[in-house]
Amino acid sequence: MEIKELTDFIEWEVKRLDEFFEWENEKEIKMAAALKLVEEVGELSVEVLSHQGCQRKAKLEGFDQEAIKKELADVIFVTLILAKRFNVDIEKELKEKMEIIKNRIYKNGN
Repeated sequence: MEIKELTDFIEWEVKRLDEFFEWENEKEIKMAAALKLVEEVGELSVEVLSHQGCQRKAKLEGFDQEAIKKELADVIFVTLILAKRFNVDIEKELKEKMEIIKNRIYKNGN
């Protein structure tokens, strides 16, 4: 999948969410998106803990090995929706961040 396909999907989903929810103002929209991201990261964390066997036995009984994939996708989608809400050109920002990361020097010289 190309990033253009992903950003087009996010555009579509943002419009759909705006039609579904009756937002009071832009501040409310951004707060809701940020809280949704926290929720999704929490769900991902639960799956990571489960995947590593670090949950109570009762929680591990319903563990789905594949759920972590869906939670990772949810985190990415909600992050992109939040970026759209803040008018962030995510492709540009990712490219810039990639250059920063490429130029990092770690203690062992890599």
